[in-house]
Amino acid sequence: MLFWQMAMRPGAAAVPVETSLTDVRAKRRLLFTACFLVGPFAEAATGFGVGIIGTMMLIRRLDVPPVHLLALSLMSQTMILWGGMGSGAIVGAAFARTDATTLAFHASFIMAAFNLLWLPFFWRLGDRAGVTGGARERLSELGWLCSGLFLVTAATALLGPEIAMLAAYGPLILARYLVDERPNRAELLSGLRPTGGPVQI
Repeated sequence: MLFWQMAMRPGAAAVPVETSLTDVRAKRRLLFTACFLVGPFAEAATGFGVGIIGTMMLIRRLDVPPVHLLALSLMSQTMILWGGMGSGAIVGAAFARTDATTLAFHASFIMAAFNLLWLPFFWRLGDRAGVTGGARERLSELGWLCSGLFLVTAATALLGPEIAMLAAYGPLILARYLVDERPNRAELLSGLRPTGGPVQI
């Protein structure tokens, strides 16, 4: 119900966000980044469905229909293996009487296959929502997704499921920002300047 209320909330009552995007390419890139990078990262850091909230607030800028907003936001939950600092994998390993890292590493291949199969559905749903992308953009999205899956699987083997997603996707999100936004030196320094709270990125 909370997710539905957020999706249906009129613009004037929404939590303040940046103005809506008008560039088609920028909209598509934000949609992919929100669903497959930022959302899973936030879910891994917090759990409890927080990732879907952040994803939804990002996608709201694209002015997609409520049903598509909900469906696209749910894609942030596809990396559930690492959700909540890998708590599910840890509990599952305890019940199975096995090592959490070993369990998560082998399960990560299933998650990778699942996400690759999910990507065409994302393309179709994005097109229906009016956030279209051509063949070149789709190849780029496939490359970013494969890079993320490789990094998180490797990080799981090396660091365990607790921080694997954070260690893998943190730098990946930063790289995506640099590629998409191409900030100049002044913008980078402004983003790193303390504001009395967390560092802005």
